[in-house]
Amino acid sequence: MNVLRNHAIQPKSASGFTLVEVLVAIAIFAVLSASGWMVFDQLIKTRERNTQHLEHLQQLQFAYMQVQRDLSQIVPLSGREGDESYPAMQLDNQQLQFNKAGVIDPLQQGSDRFEFVEYHYDPDKQALMRYHNAYIYRKQSQDMQGDVLIAPIENLQIQALDPAVQTQWPAQSVTDTDSAEYLMSQLPQGVVVSFDYQGRAIRWVFSTAKNMPTTETESGSNGNNSNNDSNNNSDSDSDNGSENGSTSE
Repeated sequence: MNVLRNHAIQPKSASGFTLVEVLVAIAIFAVLSASGWMVFDQLIKTRERNTQHLEHLQQLQFAYMQVQRDLSQIVPLSGREGDESYPAMQLDNQQLQFNKAGVIDPLQQGSDRFEFVEYHYDPDKQALMRYHNAYIYRKQSQDMQGDVLIAPIENLQIQALDPAVQTQWPAQSVTDTDSAEYLMSQLPQGVVVSFDYQGRAIRWVFSTAKNMPTTETESGSNGNNSNNDSNNNSDSDSDNGSENGSTSE
């Protein structure tokens, strides 16, 4: 009985965390939380930078493909503004004007197969602008449709290669010639477009077409075929004529 009584009287030892242990645990949790937040924040910032970088690349790609398509369809054909003719291509540092082919008329509305295009720098928008007319015979008071091709950009320069770099076109050597038709239809060998975009120096080099579209050639060949057909019909009574007709076909 005494043993049981003594055992019941003895106090139980207290269990739990001390204040020091709790403070240490809180400090460790705070450090881990801060480290985790820094990693998470870095991931978010990296994702945002990658998204912006992708958008910038897409904008550059779109602008490059647009300029490349326009300059690949440039034609050595002068246009007319009012009573005055203007060259097939005009360049003055930050402004480029030219006539191009490749116009698609899916609705067959009788649209002109040539088009006037202008590129120039807009300092207010800090943008490379693209304007175009649906035909190359334009009126002085006509407003052209314009779009922002790429922005914001700085230090835009447009130069012609022939093969030396020209800041203006037609070049002085061409302007001094006496032939107006030669002046109006001259094109450089290439065009260089350079600018600063998002802290990077961009330089594009494009070649220009030297020949007119082959529509007239095709129509001429069709005309020759029709003439051959008529000749074959007129000579259908003779064997030699029929053989020549079959050969021409």
